[in-house]
Amino acid sequence: MTKLVKNVLLFTILSTVLLLFLVKSNLIVSSVNDSLDLFFSSVFPSLMPFFILIDVLNYFNYFASLSKILKFKFSDLILVSMVSGLPSNAKYLSTYIEKGLISKKDASILLGLSFFPNPMYVISVIGVMFFGNVYFGIKFLISLYLSSLIVFALNYKRFKYVKVKKSRDNKGFVSMLSESIIKNCKNLVIIFGNILIFNIIVSLLNYTLPFDNSTISVINLIFEMSSGIKKASLLTIPINTKLIIASLGLSASGLSVISQALSILPEGSIDLKVLFKSKLLCLVFNFLIIYILVNFF
Repeated sequence: MTKLVKNVLLFTILSTVLLLFLVKSNLIVSSVNDSLDLFFSSVFPSLMPFFILIDVLNYFNYFASLSKILKFKFSDLILVSMVSGLPSNAKYLSTYIEKGLISKKDASILLGLSFFPNPMYVISVIGVMFFGNVYFGIKFLISLYLSSLIVFALNYKRFKYVKVKKSRDNKGFVSMLSESIIKNCKNLVIIFGNILIFNIIVSLLNYTLPFDNSTISVINLIFEMSSGIKKASLLTIPINTKLIIASLGLSASGLSVISQALSILPEGSIDLKVLFKSKLLCLVFNFLIIYILVNFF
């Protein structure tokens, strides 16, 4: 494809998007309102407390002490990711990358397998609000954790690990807490921005492409996890099928969440091919585990 053709194609796409924004302004406003509702009713209240908690635990070297007991490579990263949820895996991983303590390949594998949604969000929002049953949320978590730990175990011997010496922060607790609140508010604004952008993209795709509700739900899941799972929960299909779709959506994370994580990490520190290979393996194992859980337990 020549440079001229690329430029013409790009100009055509951008012009089409601009035209859609002008012609379907009501659709854009609706997407913004949906994003605001999702963020303030579900995302913010479930993520903000855990983000602050993770900073408090790090301040007291909780995860570093726990990793000494477990004695697994990168156990602190896995624990932070499981307890706090997205995008804490990227925030914690960035400390290893910035100090040169991890290779690009290892960082990419670990990022791919540590995309855990916040457990409070999975149980209270996905399980209770979307599907009306707390046990569904627990099944989602079990499937997510087991599939990621399997991929972690498969790669464990290849990881090159350098122990990080943790020291108590010289800042006072109140100062740390204030910085944590400000920092995490900024992170949540970035998360909201990603949710908003991808919701608008999905809305425009839904408007321009004549798909049925099931296909639209899958498209939503690819771009934005939360809104995609919400739409999947409303489909008129068997509950077990909806649970499997939702679990795969949680495992895949969505392009919105992945872009949030990549924006936190140093530029060029992640090999995207290795990242998506790691996530694909998690997706395969997650499908097998959630299929067993929803059909036999």
